Amino acid sequence: MRLYAAFYKKPTTLFGWCVRIFTGFARYIHSEIVIETDDGRRFWISSETHSGTRITCDISGNPEKWDIYNVYAADSQIMAILAHAKALVHQGYDWHGILLSQLLPFRSHSSGRWFCSEFCAHLLRSIGILSPSVRPASMSPIELYRWLYSFGSIDPEPVAFSEPSEDPTGAP
Repeated sequence: MRLYAAFYKKPTTLFGWCVRIFTGFARYIHSEIVIETDDGRRFWISSETHSGTRITCDISGNPEKWDIYNVYAADSQIMAILAHAKALVHQGYDWHGILLSQLLPFRSHSSGRWFCSEFCAHLLRSIGILSPSVRPASMSPIELYRWLYSFGSIDPEPVAFSEPSEDPTGAP
């Protein structure tokens, strides 16, 4: 099994442009955790404005839009992050948290709701990839990337994904 951190870099919506502007014109506007199983299936885990927390298989990882980094993790950590993500699926999007922690400096979190980088940081912290001192509500996508990079938790260069995985069951 493999674990990846994926960062979206092409704003295509007003919200994406707002994230880019309010994070200092940072390179990344969205983040995902990707788990690749030994049989090649990929599960993309994050929180989105329209659906909240989710696990999906239908993202291509196009390198023109995404930078995807290998995260150094043991199989046991990867299984733990998948189990934890499954337990949190269908929780809402943290509009309150993103407004107060990314647009204003209050670092707020709404219980049971997540914005993308907050959710990813929470999952990575739950398996020891990020320090317990990390506050997920303070993480923008670029801050998450910087933490992972500065602590040597990811490969320095992005990887290129082949065609998207196909999972006939749609479930991890």
